Amino acid sequence: MTSAPLVIIAVTIAIAFVLALLSRAKKRMDLEQWAVGGRGFGALFVFLLLAGEIYTTFTFLGGSGWAYGTGGPAAYILAYGAVAYVLSYFLLPPIWRYAKERQLLSQPDFFTAQFGSRVLGALVAPGSTADSWLSSRTSS
Repeated sequence: MTSAPLVIIAVTIAIAFVLALLSRAKKRMDLEQWAVGGRGFGALFVFLLLAGEIYTTFTFLGGSGWAYGTGGPAAYILAYGAVAYVLSYFLLPPIWRYAKERQLLSQPDFFTAQFGSRVLGALVAPGSTADSWLSSRTSS
């Protein structure tokens, strides 16, 4: 048995490790860098990230399977997608600017700053966490 595949894997892991160390040396690592990428992503990169998030396996397999099984009710997929795009186009840029000006990193931070209520921020936190967890469980 040849050891070439193991050598290729080891070299790939070593190169990835070295690149990770080199890239880390040039960036300050704090919560803002970890949570929102230092607010340095360009519009094209964000568009590609959102496209990857929106057009998941559900869109191509789950949605068509659900339409085949239930028929008409699956049409809501098109409706909520269109409405989400329109609302996001108008709502997200002002929210992004507001959060950047105030150095906000999460939804609870936003609600605390916007409404001046730490209690509201504390109430939003579990819902935001549960939504993130459920989204990650259903999209994979």
